[in-house]
Amino acid sequence: MFDKEKLSVLVRENQEELITLCSKLLQIPSENPEGDTTEITAFIEKYLNENGIETEIFEPDPKRFNIIAKIGNPNGKKLIYCGHSDTVPVGDLDKWDFSPFSGEIKDGYLLGRGASDMKAGLAGLIFSLVLLKRHDVALDGQLILAVVPDEESGGDYGVPWLLENKVITGEGCLIAEPSSELNPTIGQKGSCWFKLTVNGVPGHGSLAPFVGTNAIVDAIRAIEKIRTVTDLPIQPPKELEKLLAVSNQYLIENERSETKGVFEKITCNVGTINGGTSSNVVADKCVVQVDCRLPFGTTYDETMAYIKKELDQLEIDYTIESLGLRVQQITLLLKILSAKQLLKILPTR
Repeated sequence: MFDKEKLSVLVRENQEELITLCSKLLQIPSENPEGDTTEITAFIEKYLNENGIETEIFEPDPKRFNIIAKIGNPNGKKLIYCGHSDTVPVGDLDKWDFSPFSGEIKDGYLLGRGASDMKAGLAGLIFSLVLLKRHDVALDGQLILAVVPDEESGGDYGVPWLLENKVITGEGCLIAEPSSELNPTIGQKGSCWFKLTVNGVPGHGSLAPFVGTNAIVDAIRAIEKIRTVTDLPIQPPKELEKLLAVSNQYLIENERSETKGVFEKITCNVGTINGGTSSNVVADKCVVQVDCRLPFGTTYDETMAYIKKELDQLEIDYTIESLGLRVQQITLLLKILSAKQLLKILPTR
């Protein structure tokens, strides 16, 4: 019978394999967009199969693949290990000090696009499954690995698709997103992404603002209204007040003190703005993409109702379209003690 300490020793003894696995994942481009996870899926599938773990592959959207692997007792409780194989885009290569797909280890750090978010965490999840299988560790329940392909673009073809199609179920879930290795979190702010389209009336630029209605100008006014969501007073549930206080104190002592209070506020980021056709034409359309994150104490519907009420006061021509996954205060019920054992031994971020 293996105990936690013996498992930790096993990981330390095999840490080179773990680091190599992460390095190889970093060497495989999986930027999203475009969201093609063909190559990295094949690599993960082969690694699991070579270690005696069967996989199921689902392709809900072309070149976006979900990988499901299971070990343990299917009649017991089920714990899901969930990680995403996609990364944000590399962007301007001239701004990189190293190749984004090097997978190099330098000064104790793994280098590459997605090293933190979240190929190091994904490697840890995959490797822990392999280690348990390789050493025939008896599990009272079932451990389910779910590798999803499009977290960075909203996740429609990942976790939501798996749940809606009843591919996986479980009593708990561990997601290896980047956080302090000694302080696993037990929840996540809700996602509220949307696209604002503002319509104007075109005209010649030489006559603005007397002729036409500039969609870009109206979008600027709209953005000012949208950003006021951060000032909304949010009252978290009473049972979470102690947890939030501890979390804020942790931020002050260990991470970014300027973010104190972020757990009780709606955050708002204007990510992209696209509008107009030429400097001498009054813009007839402007599209803005916004990422808000919702704390405990409010909902997606309440937040959007506030935003629409504010925009309606401007008397502009606009539409709003929801983007990506709408997370409604999903609480991840983790077995914290076992989670800490895993997170302590993940490779350096």
